[in-house]
Amino acid sequence: MRFRRSSFSVYGRVWLIFLAGLQTIPKDLYNAARVDSTPRWRVFWKITVPGIAPMISYAFIMGFISAFKVYNEVFSLWGGKAGPANSAITVVYYIYDKFYNSHNYGLALAAAVILFLIILVLTVVQRMMGKKK
Repeated sequence: MRFRRSSFSVYGRVWLIFLAGLQTIPKDLYNAARVDSTPRWRVFWKITVPGIAPMISYAFIMGFISAFKVYNEVFSLWGGKAGPANSAITVVYYIYDKFYNSHNYGLALAAAVILFLIILVLTVVQRMMGKKK
């Protein structure tokens, strides 16, 4: 049941971000497009999408980072295992397994540092894309 609740809470946050982004687009742009009788698809691609581009980027990067941090779903669905033949292993589950089950603290620390660096790089890329304007 936890899987469904966490999935739907993510969708709600993403839609709130998009709604906030849509509200930041000036209405004058849409009015000018209406006066020029611009087709709706062109208004969408030339006004709406560029207006919410930072929100799309943010939602994409946050979704990507969240995918790296999946642990509860795997742990609860497979009863503490990583699926049949480790088919559902994730980075965070790998760190957990190496630290608590294998007692290989060095490998767990190295994997955690690599996960941190991946998330840091993704965050820096997102910040650079946001400042590109």
